[in-house]
Amino acid sequence: MAISGALHQDALADTADGLGVRGDRARRLEVMRDSSTGAFGALALICWALLMFTSLVALRSDQVLQALIAACAGGRLAALLHAGGARLARREGLGAGLHVSWR
Repeated sequence: MAISGALHQDALADTADGLGVRGDRARRLEVMRDSSTGAFGALALICWALLMFTSLVALRSDQVLQALIAACAGGRLAALLHAGGARLARREGLGAGLHVSWR
């Protein structure tokens, strides 16, 4: 979190807020762009922290490092797969700079 400036946690909260709000696509994108964290975003962050804690607490320190490295690598792979298979939410978003070609 310190290295990325909590960018991934912010994105998780924004996504949860966007999925939780009622309304059309434009309303969901508006909520996701808002810098404040709503109830759904807060719940997502609490669940993330609890999942992280319960997943790592039973491991030895060397296993924790291996698990975190594997999780980071898996997250990068998931981002590439998602970028290759999903269309952009908006052209000016952060994901617009990530182009994946399967050729």
